[in-house]
Amino acid sequence: MARWDGIYEFVQVVEHHSFTEAAKTLNMSTSQVSKLISRLEDRLGTRLLLRTTRSLALTDEGQQFYRRSKHAIDTFEKAEEDLALSRNEPRGNLKVNISGSFQERFLVPILANFTKQFPRLHVQLDFTDAQPDLVKESYDLS
Repeated sequence: MARWDGIYEFVQVVEHHSFTEAAKTLNMSTSQVSKLISRLEDRLGTRLLLRTTRSLALTDEGQQFYRRSKHAIDTFEKAEEDLALSRNEPRGNLKVNISGSFQERFLVPILANFTKQFPRLHVQLDFTDAQPDLVKESYDLS
């Protein structure tokens, strides 16, 4: 049994106040959810939930375990979200050649705002009036 088995299901049961509603949310059967939580309680050596056919309540240990489990799950979900966002965010190096004072006057402020918006992107600006060899000099933009 994996160390995390039953924890997410336990949190869902607590938040839905119901094994049945948690099972629907998790796309599982109610008996699967119940078994996972029973195994979790066995592994922890304590009752987390007091359950009858009509009610569900947390034990003192269950309240403490819920708070910490919820925090851990929220932290994990935030980490996944941050990672997904960072994959969609431009990062790395962008080498740009700018020629002429007109471009310099108008493009530099735009690029400055761009780099503020995407701090993981490093922009190298080169100012020249000569036409560079874009491939040989490894420019991304001119």
